Amino acid sequence: MMIPREYVGKTFPQFKVTAFKAIFDSLFELTQSHLDGEISSRQPPCNWPAIMLSRGTACLMNVWEELGIDPLRAFLSSEEFVHFHPPGEDEELTGSVRMDDIREILDEEGGVCDQADFTADFFNAAGLHLAAYRFSYRVRLTATARCIGYVVSTID
Repeated sequence: MMIPREYVGKTFPQFKVTAFKAIFDSLFELTQSHLDGEISSRQPPCNWPAIMLSRGTACLMNVWEELGIDPLRAFLSSEEFVHFHPPGEDEELTGSVRMDDIREILDEEGGVCDQADFTADFFNAAGLHLAAYRFSYRVRLTATARCIGYVVSTID
């Protein structure tokens, strides 16, 4: 199923999510366990916007539902994090997701996919822009692109 093109430029409903310190601490421990000693200034992991997007009232699931896409057929193809300010501990954030573009592409396996490009923006209660998360998902439209050969012969 193709992603409906009329959704390009649409901003989906805002969602709320809490930047729980415990989540960030757990992620820090998982990713920084190789460092010796205690680090005094723990910053949230660089991918915190992706984590918040998946937590925010199942925001990404709501987007797939509105687009009519089975989330099991969609896969992340790229992401970029732009950080302006770190979230505060246990701070409630407001996020929004906008669909920037849709295009048809051939993936590495020769299948035809729709690629949807999104931007998620996160703000704190004071309206301070904390981060922009740019990400793309692909939805496979065909199993594999195949070449079909035709033989043309003439009858004498």
